[in-house]
Amino acid sequence: MRYASRYKLKKDGIFKASEKIVLIGGSLIGALRTGAKIDSLLGKKKGNGWTENKVGYENISVRYNKQVNSDNFVVLHVENRTLFDVSYLEAKLKKCLEEDISVGLVLDTNAESLDQIYYDFDFIEAIMTKYKIDFPIYLNIEGIINNEKLNLSVKAAIIEAFVSKAEESKMYIGIYGSDTTLTLCDQYVYDLSLYDCFLIQDKDDIEYTGTYHVIKDIDGVITASPNLAEIIEDKELNKADNFVFSSPVTISDSDEIFTYAVESGLSVEELKKYNKRLTDSKDILYIPNIFNSSLNVNHSKNTENSRNEIARGIDISNYQTTIDWQEVAKKMDFVIVEVARGSGYLSSAKTQIKEALEHNLSIGIYFLIDKEMNAKTYKTRINNYLDKLDDELSDEIKNHTYNAQDIPVFLDIEKYTADNNYYEILKVFKESCLNHGYDKFGIYGNRSTLISIVKQVNESLKDEEGIESIENWGFYIWESGGRFYSGREGTHKDDITLDELKPEENQSRYSDGTYLYTPDILQATNVCTDTGAYNSLNHCDVSFLYDLDLFSENNKQDEDDILRDIDLGTERIINLDKYPNLPAYQILCNLDYLLTGVYTGFAIKVIGRLLIIKLKDEALKLKR
Repeated sequence: MRYASRYKLKKDGIFKASEKIVLIGGSLIGALRTGAKIDSLLGKKKGNGWTENKVGYENISVRYNKQVNSDNFVVLHVENRTLFDVSYLEAKLKKCLEEDISVGLVLDTNAESLDQIYYDFDFIEAIMTKYKIDFPIYLNIEGIINNEKLNLSVKAAIIEAFVSKAEESKMYIGIYGSDTTLTLCDQYVYDLSLYDCFLIQDKDDIEYTGTYHVIKDIDGVITASPNLAEIIEDKELNKADNFVFSSPVTISDSDEIFTYAVESGLSVEELKKYNKRLTDSKDILYIPNIFNSSLNVNHSKNTENSRNEIARGIDISNYQTTIDWQEVAKKMDFVIVEVARGSGYLSSAKTQIKEALEHNLSIGIYFLIDKEMNAKTYKTRINNYLDKLDDELSDEIKNHTYNAQDIPVFLDIEKYTADNNYYEILKVFKESCLNHGYDKFGIYGNRSTLISIVKQVNESLKDEEGIESIENWGFYIWESGGRFYSGREGTHKDDITLDELKPEENQSRYSDGTYLYTPDILQATNVCTDTGAYNSLNHCDVSFLYDLDLFSENNKQDEDDILRDIDLGTERIINLDKYPNLPAYQILCNLDYLLTGVYTGFAIKVIGRLLIIKLKDEALKLKR
């Protein structure tokens, strides 16, 4: 039996696409229209806004335009699984949860084979396990249908694979695409008549004849009818308790791989590629959970090997004599590079940073401090280090993205020394980081060292600045010494592989009943042997990240910030160099959207990296 959309369309008379009506509990809600104007789909007003979940938005910023409220719904697009994309998506999901806004997901897949679409689905499942998604999960078929390399049967197989897995896990699944693409797909590739669609209108008259309850009109207005969140809640869809995850099986020889591949409908190569993304084990094989699979395996909810929930990374010191960057990029999400040790700047830093960026790894940097240090001495030292790093990187990585605002900087404090004034040391460290454009800073140490330092710093913060904790001061905490950490690093006795390594349980730290900090990164081991980075004993430190915002872009400005940077007058100028990661067209779109209804119009031109906006005098008067 199929679930989700087919469940809704076929069971209990909820939707009956052939008659073009919508029924809930036997009550007529409204007619499904083909070619209807968007105004006819809007519901009655509720106060100053629309009826709940009638009006929607796509890809909102974390800070939200003021128009988005709890009466609206938001649909977030999911594409890449880089650390930044995951953290930015999580920030949006958290914001929706805080604001009580219904949220759905659109998978913008680039899949060209079954193993890729199964991995995409695993990612969606991981998100939904962690966050409440009370609007539909849409598969964007634009990339599939318009991919000239795929024949019709492969396109149909990719779509079927995704919707089947979603239905087995009782998700509300829908299809996302333009009117043209939905029509082509329905006629020639895959029967969409049983699925609820999110239709993007690309012409005045809509041609698609199937069911669509969310529509984006030519003007970009998104509306839904009826309240899909209510239906999902009533039918108990999108619940993690119903999810069926990929199944681990133990294999003893390569012949078994062929058997499992045949039974699961994959080629041996596809099955191996799928597993390569999930595990490095040669004995454990993960079988993608396929609808009506004949596999007699335990469909346990095992997500331990998924790196979507907790990011994994290494720190690379000057002791790493051999680094296979392709191997590191395959196994790790982030790398933190040592730049200086004591009074010595490390010449290896620029090469390691460059390699990490070339391999699309999120990066951080760290500096190891001497045991005994005064703030004045360290201020000179850290500024010299950062100046030298800036000089070296300006030419070395000019073709790569290295934005100081996105890169966390840590002070590695190996041992607590009571004579040190850590408040003053961290104060000059923070000031130096900010002066060089680094907005994210933190400290590294083992638990006992951190507890002693944070306790001292917190007391000084309360007295000097009226701040409760080091975290409120803006510092991230990176703690070493997990349960797989070894004091016998110079031997092979405690070697560990990534398969054996498990994430640490992240808990807040207290001293005498007083809250001190919660680690943002936990170092699990210092003796891992298969990370791709090796010292003389093939060891490397491995850490798990619990605050994905640490590596996210934090220098994107919202509309209000942009406007504050524009000088008043009939000609306004924005320096685009202040927004290195924000394309000019995005700034224009934001301004156009923000100023609609306030300004009667404006002319623009771009000179170098300056955006000049000329506004009509009448509009300026309205704004003022």
